[in-house]
Amino acid sequence: MKSHNNNSGRNHHVDQQNSVKSEIANSDGLPSEKDHGHIQNAPAEEDKFNNLMQISKVLAHDLNNLLTTILANTQLTSLLVKDEELKPYLDAVEEATGEAGEIVREFQESMSALAGAPTQRDILNHP
Repeated sequence: MKSHNNNSGRNHHVDQQNSVKSEIANSDGLPSEKDHGHIQNAPAEEDKFNNLMQISKVLAHDLNNLLTTILANTQLTSLLVKDEELKPYLDAVEEATGEAGEIVREFQESMSALAGAPTQRDILNHP
């Protein structure tokens, strides 16, 4: 499965914060009316971002729970079924479940990268 590394959302969020900080630093130290508007919007944008991150965590968790149930029941059925004609269908469900799990892992990695948090891959590959 091809992994997509999209940091543009995080970079936009960081750029926006840096822009506000830069504008304030280049002034006389007191926020102008223009700066005040940016400062007021920054917390709202951060709240939206944090809410999106929380929703994505819940979504990934729920999907993983469903996939675990599907996989476990498919494997159990595969052990109990005597009809060999059904095995390829059960194998296909098991394979699709594994692929769906990989998609969820990639989603989690992307969301962690977007948030600036270390990913599981980063932790495992750390020297």
